[in-house]
Amino acid sequence: MCCTLQTAAFTLSIEASLFPEDAVPVNALLRVRVRSGGFAAEAGMDVGTGDLVQFAGDLERLYRSLVGEAVLEEPYGFHQHIRFSAQRGGHILVRGYLVQPVPGLPEQELRFANRFDQTYLRAFVPALRQLISHT
Repeated sequence: MCCTLQTAAFTLSIEASLFPEDAVPVNALLRVRVRSGGFAAEAGMDVGTGDLVQFAGDLERLYRSLVGEAVLEEPYGFHQHIRFSAQRGGHILVRGYLVQPVPGLPEQELRFANRFDQTYLRAFVPALRQLISHT
């Protein structure tokens, strides 16, 4: 299952494989795809299911109040992350860092940033919650 946030200049897609029965800090495997302007990346992120639930809750609070931020970050490895923060005028700033290891070569990296209207989160937040509950 996948959830996607798409604006004119930005797309974020997340697929998840969750293993909540595993009593380890990192028990959610994410496939993350980002297109920001003319740049794009696909990467795997390893996070905890609790972190993913927290991120969805923080993102919903951000959407409703336009205050604060919502961050999803790997606790180990490359510390890949996706960060949404409230901006003036009902805008959301999204920034992030994704890495794709390539055997025998340096890692491919993408640092991205984009801004869009908060209304784009209206459909994304419930889709993210559904992804978490059905995976």
